Amino acid sequence: MEKNKYSIIVPVYNCEECIEKCIKSIINQEYRNIELILVNDGSNDKSEFICKKYADEDSRIIYIEQINSGVSTARNSGIEIASGNYITFIDADDYIEKTMIKKINRKIETEQCDILKYGYIKEAKIFKKKYKFSIEQNKKIIKSDYKQKIIPYIFKTFDLSNVWNAVYKKELFSGVRFDKNLKYGEDFKFMIEILLKSESIYIDSEILYHYVYNRNSAINGKNTMQKMIDNITSCLDIQNMIENCNLQSNDLKQEINNRIRNSLNMFCIQTFQNKNYEQYVQEIEKLIKNEKLIKIQKRYNEVFGQSIQSNMLNEDYYNKIKRSRFKMKIKKAILNFIGG
Repeated sequence: MEKNKYSIIVPVYNCEECIEKCIKSIINQEYRNIELILVNDGSNDKSEFICKKYADEDSRIIYIEQINSGVSTARNSGIEIASGNYITFIDADDYIEKTMIKKINRKIETEQCDILKYGYIKEAKIFKKKYKFSIEQNKKIIKSDYKQKIIPYIFKTFDLSNVWNAVYKKELFSGVRFDKNLKYGEDFKFMIEILLKSESIYIDSEILYHYVYNRNSAINGKNTMQKMIDNITSCLDIQNMIENCNLQSNDLKQEINNRIRNSLNMFCIQTFQNKNYEQYVQEIEKLIKNEKLIKIQKRYNEVFGQSIQSNMLNEDYYNKIKRSRFKMKIKKAILNFIGG
């Protein structure tokens, strides 16, 4: 008897080329007690037709529509109507192993964990690569160990910041939703917030999810200013959460600062890559006047004891950016090539 019910939420936006494969991988699961919630986020291609077709054929599929509001709002809409006692998310580009829910359920019943994280394959047109966690695997980690193990680890490696290769107990969503004001970094903020509400997480090495690289996805977009603002904002929000949960430490504070610096670094690499240092300084001076940066500057200074401006106006930092530029360009070109 399949006593646990799994709600699988899939945001859908202009994905007519891949959504059918995603849907089939879900409804053909060996474990049958599931509901698939397809949230059409204002698609203007054939995605709507495909989703409705499958919803008409399978009573376990719930199809809803909304005006284009972004992936966070779409996921939140799915959470609101989810009836399962466990919830998971799948991106419309991706697909899952036929045995995924069955194996997840078996592990959850055995380990009695709030969150279960599992491995995935990252694939593009001409390559597939198994993703391996760099934390101790096949082990349940309880909340008393989060400060030493999970929280620092999530900042250092990004292994746990994806929301789609995990399943969550529904009770964790009480008062927790994706931040619809963020276009970038919303997964990371959500993962920290729901992790802090949990009592345990299990890290499972088994490969159950297929992440398909999409060069046109939001995360690979070109709005570097928006990425930087959102990443800084999410980091400051996370800092507040950690303080409120009494999990603060100097190491954690440094890891958050490192993440912010990495965000600034990425922005500078892509935006000021052909500037000499004097031109770079002039551009930074203009940038600091951005009204969104001004709004978060006070909180940033309270947390880190320095301004964003002083963080960026460092010649050693600038030289590090220049050294990183070529590597970044090559890496991006390779990813775009192999991703089709």
